[in-house]
Amino acid sequence: MNKRLVVLICLCLMIFAGISLSYAKEADIPSALKPWKDWVLYGEEEKSCPTYYNNGEEYCCIWPSRLQLSLNEKRGNFEQQWLVLAEGWVPLPGNKDTWPMDVRVNGAEAPVIERNGSPHIRLTHGEYTVKGGFTWAQMPEMIPVPPASGIVRLTVDGKEVSSPLQEKDGRLWLKRTQAAQAVEDRMDVRVYRLITDNIPMEITTLLRVNVSGKARESVLENVLPDGFLPMEITSPIPARITSDVNLTVQVRPGQWEIHVKGRSRAPVNSLGPLKTPYGQEIWAFQPQNDLRMVQIEGISAIDPNQTDSPDEWRSYSTYVINTDSMITFKETSRGDANPSPDRLSLNRTWWLDFNGGGLTIRDYISGTMSSQWYLAMNPPVKLGRVSLDGIDQLITEQGADKKPGVELRRGRLDMTSESRIDPSGGAYSAVGWDHDFQSLSGTLNLSPGWRLITVTGVDVIQGSWFQEWTLLDLFLVLIMSLAVFKLWGRIPGILTLVTLILIYHEPGAPKFVWLSLLA
Repeated sequence: MNKRLVVLICLCLMIFAGISLSYAKEADIPSALKPWKDWVLYGEEEKSCPTYYNNGEEYCCIWPSRLQLSLNEKRGNFEQQWLVLAEGWVPLPGNKDTWPMDVRVNGAEAPVIERNGSPHIRLTHGEYTVKGGFTWAQMPEMIPVPPASGIVRLTVDGKEVSSPLQEKDGRLWLKRTQAAQAVEDRMDVRVYRLITDNIPMEITTLLRVNVSGKARESVLENVLPDGFLPMEITSPIPARITSDVNLTVQVRPGQWEIHVKGRSRAPVNSLGPLKTPYGQEIWAFQPQNDLRMVQIEGISAIDPNQTDSPDEWRSYSTYVINTDSMITFKETSRGDANPSPDRLSLNRTWWLDFNGGGLTIRDYISGTMSSQWYLAMNPPVKLGRVSLDGIDQLITEQGADKKPGVELRRGRLDMTSESRIDPSGGAYSAVGWDHDFQSLSGTLNLSPGWRLITVTGVDVIQGSWFQEWTLLDLFLVLIMSLAVFKLWGRIPGILTLVTLILIYHEPGAPKFVWLSLLA
């Protein structure tokens, strides 16, 4: 294997692992690939950014500071700092009725664009101070604030509103406040984790945060165990990972769920001593027996139905984790010595060319792979395009016969392919793949002027010419042909038989009218 091929394979792996690469330190990247980092991540910068959602809207690669609003009966001003990690749209306070005016970014005028009914500006990577104002005949009851803004400081007629009322959808009420009773600034955090024994090992951390008091910025420690790199953040409030792998969030009163997904730097045979700064944690373990089989030692198991962990995690083994707990993964075997047979289903669609010279094929393959990790196409079918989970794959040749196909890396298969059969004569296989399938279904689309006579080797076929004939049809055709034969002789009888066979099942062709004429 030459060096160019090695570099090409590494680059492909880097593209599919762009999230991990963007979080990795320079020391984690091979020296030969460091110059390619920017090229690999070009156009994929958002994968290295925290993503949080609010009211169905996604915010990615932007980090807001405190939004300051100073309003009175005639006009208002706002100011906010933004850290932009990748070029994108930054939301502003206001809407169509209260449109921000004279918006400036670092002192320079900036155009404001309407997106989904809200004002936005487009910024590139960097740090910015955004200022703007509003004018109105009378101060409105509320003003929309971007949900991306976690902390809002409101001043009305020169007086600061200590507890502004902000809805989850971003509406900020200007003349109403939250209950005046003193509420202690508290934040309760409960931690749940799911270990997925992939290569590399993955951990999904769920933080359930219950906040009371004023809106503020807080730091959540130990969101990932030592030796793990962050890959993805999903949060309804602004959140980002700092260099020390702590999570900085802008919280406001309410209940929030934050998901942080990470992967291990190296093979994992043990974890710990673990830190649990927010008390006892609940961990679940999702095995991958096709990769390795392990026994978990050092921690206590618990009935998952007795916990409040996510419902989709309760089918896995669940454990209680305390401070200084040690988890040991005792490996009993690598891979599955006796894998179950592959269970695949094929749904195929054919399109016949207008001249009948070939067929275009689209396949949808689903199921599980347990023993074979390569799917190849047999000739004369020519494989043109393959996608796994919606991502296009590289088609390679394998084996002495050089059959084109794709490498598979996951047991669960969701694959779509497109291929061609050019005219070569003889019989065409209904499958074509160099693999057995448990079930096959298909649809043949014919061009105008073509008719399917019959298909062999299938259990059920609908729409073919032979399939449309019934005993009654055969009886009527023979009766009419024999009647003509008796009345006018052999040649007209044979001609009638051939004609009726050809036209009997054509749309709109006469059938029973021949019986009336003969009578």
